[in-house]
Amino acid sequence: MLLLALVAGLTVCPIPAMASVTQQQTIKVSGQVVDQEGEPLIGATIKVKGSSTGVVTDLDGNFALDVPANATLIVTYVGYKEPDNHRKYQ
Repeated sequence: MLLLALVAGLTVCPIPAMASVTQQQTIKVSGQVVDQEGEPLIGATIKVKGSSTGVVTDLDGNFALDVPANATLIVTYVGYKEPDNHRKYQ
């Protein structure tokens, strides 16, 4: 009984939670995906490497995507082979 009385007499005071949250800077990337002749590729997929974030190009081959500042984008299209060497765009 003594234990129950002590527990019942306790007051709980909430303590503010302290958390360290780092927000990764994001940037808006936009562009147009075209073939060798400069024709827009409709439905090309642009994905952020290592994530499930991605978009598909519109009827003019255009896309826009918010990505982490240090992201690598992977562009794929049905019928096109992934190149052995990737270009890095700045």
